[in-house]
Amino acid sequence: MGDGQALLAALLRHEAKSNTYKFALVRALNDLALEYPLEAEGEVAVPLRRVAERWLVFYWGFVGERPVYQGPRARRDGEERQDVSFRPALTRLREAWEGLPYTRPDPAGGALLLAAYRAGRE
Repeated sequence: MGDGQALLAALLRHEAKSNTYKFALVRALNDLALEYPLEAEGEVAVPLRRVAERWLVFYWGFVGERPVYQGPRARRDGEERQDVSFRPALTRLREAWEGLPYTRPDPAGGALLLAAYRAGRE
């Protein structure tokens, strides 16, 4: 097993399973690996934009009007913190998308947004 595979396996076995954003990242990386199959020797460049796009698809259902928070939420300076710092921005994106006339509130909305983005729809 390669170093990357061993690290990923250790994270999945031993890391606390309390935050879905981690699994969204693993699923995004897996999708990219399946989308671009190759026999790689050594290091491989992974475009972060593609990782972010796929991550958005998998995490879409956890933000929005009725957010799903994962794991314990930290309190710092007497304020409850977000599980991911950009949750408010992602929530605004989902609300803007669902406000368009041809969309509906749906966990698959992230995939539809990505498809519209890639097709160049405004």
